Amino acid sequence: MPEDPELSFVLCIVAGALAVAAGAFGALSLAPSASALLAVFATLRICWLDDNIANDLLDRDQLPPSYINAQRRQRWLESLLLGRSKTEETPTPAQVATRMRAEVQVWSAIVVAGVAAMLARTTPFGMLVSFGLALWAFLWAFRFADRLSATLWLVETGRVLPREDLLRRVSWAYSGRNDRDR
Repeated sequence: MPEDPELSFVLCIVAGALAVAAGAFGALSLAPSASALLAVFATLRICWLDDNIANDLLDRDQLPPSYINAQRRQRWLESLLLGRSKTEETPTPAQVATRMRAEVQVWSAIVVAGVAAMLARTTPFGMLVSFGLALWAFLWAFRFADRLSATLWLVETGRVLPREDLLRRVSWAYSGRNDRDR
């Protein structure tokens, strides 16, 4: 990212919009069954990341060894492919969780924008209802994109999301919990 903070912030906003555009373009370009299959895989990735944030990273002072090894492999691959070596220190668990939350927001924006595009393309519930649902889904996707922009800005500046934002999940993710009234 560039050193100019204003340009960096604009690039974070563009990244959120590109996630929505990628989801819509992918859903319109691929066959509906392929789009649905990719959405299922993206949803599984979202669930896996949410589980890692909640169970592996929060309430820790240091990263687990498997995360440190993954960071090393990532730096090695980056130096191999991009020709630059980053010798940055190991991030805190909260910083890694913030990066994971940004990835969750990217995948969420892509999936919801893809669903919106498929609703508009196929009109399964009739023209009026399908377009109304597609509009609602696009607005929801842009809400994810807005949160993504803010999270990317925090990652860029080295800050972390508050604990309640790191643990924020969609309501269906709490299906197995007994304390739903919180």
